[in-house]
Amino acid sequence: MMKKHILFLFLFMFTAIQLHSQKILVIDSLTQKPIPYITVRYNKNDGTYTDEKGYFTVNNKSNDSVMLSHIAYNNYSIKAALIKDTMMMSPKTKPLHEIIITNANSVKHIDFLKKSFNHGSFPISSRVELVTLIIPGTENANAMITKLELRFEKKRFEKTEKDIKTLFRINLYTVQQEQIHDKIFTSAVYNRNSLKQEKVELDLTDSDIQLPENGLFIGIEVIGDVAVNGTLTANNNSVRPLLTDKATNDYTAKTFLRYTFDGRKKLQPLNTVLENNVDPKTKRNLSFGLTLTK
Repeated sequence: MMKKHILFLFLFMFTAIQLHSQKILVIDSLTQKPIPYITVRYNKNDGTYTDEKGYFTVNNKSNDSVMLSHIAYNNYSIKAALIKDTMMMSPKTKPLHEIIITNANSVKHIDFLKKSFNHGSFPISSRVELVTLIIPGTENANAMITKLELRFEKKRFEKTEKDIKTLFRINLYTVQQEQIHDKIFTSAVYNRNSLKQEKVELDLTDSDIQLPENGLFIGIEVIGDVAVNGTLTANNNSVRPLLTDKATNDYTAKTFLRYTFDGRKKLQPLNTVLENNVDPKTKRNLSFGLTLTK
């Protein structure tokens, strides 16, 4: 008799959760196609992403507002209780830039700095972004960035783990008083095999990305793990970008962790996170390659 009561209670609770949860499709208002990996913020400190097919789940009994955002679309905000089965986002209009024909530019490649002996990589897990502020040396100020390269180490895993796929994207931000200001670029979403060493090469030739005197933030935003059917899972695996403890005259760097759905948008210095495990005088930053034209 007791088992029947427990089963009934479980079924009742499961049904109540299902009734209060709503699966929402997000589409482009012009093309009517689903938009994958849109950032969905529920409140100041919580959120998720749409999956590969443009779906996310929300509690439709909540009084919170739901905010959808992506660099290519206008932000959209609505009360959770008012959401229908489908939400449409309107693409931003792109201003036409003046085309200036010049002589051939000088090209400079800045290679990866040597890997750190200890803590040569750092695990970035779901809903976390590693951001590095780079401030160019005098020779490189205001140059155009035509290529960005990143390297990733193998994930340190248990023997029972199998092939792991983790989604991430690369963001670029302008700087205001050494804080993130505006997002000016976001890459396509990478589906990374965390059990392999990999190199990512991002072609920015047509993106008009400048490296201003006051610097630029490079961000690696981890979305999460993905199942075979394209849905995001509850797993919390990570990617491990290469770190360096070396310095160069080409730029100075400061690296931070940023929690995607933390409304305070606080940047936590990476070296503060590592200070219990390394010499506090050793400063570790993201290691990357850059190709500049000027």
